Amino acid sequence: MTNPGTRAIRSSRDGTEIHAALASARYPIGRKTFFSSLGSGKHVTFWLATSQAAFLAAGSPERAAAKSLGNEKAAALFGALRAACSEVSVVEVLPRPELASPP
Repeated sequence: MTNPGTRAIRSSRDGTEIHAALASARYPIGRKTFFSSLGSGKHVTFWLATSQAAFLAAGSPERAAAKSLGNEKAAALFGALRAACSEVSVVEVLPRPELASPP
């Protein structure tokens, strides 16, 4: 069994390779990841787009990474990333311009 620290290190390396592949493919969706030091102590990742239409048009990040890495390597990296996750939730978060700070 792999300890959680080893999984975190491995997923960090995988994340770096995935980031480079997505940048090379000019993938239009941003990925922000942070460690929640309060409460659950989990890594949290958000995939961010400028709009729902842009998100839907971008397609899968794994497919975009495969353009520069090849299908097999992209599948292995995303598989390792999924294996390092203890839980996955997918939710749509919509911007609320009426709540934005004034310019």
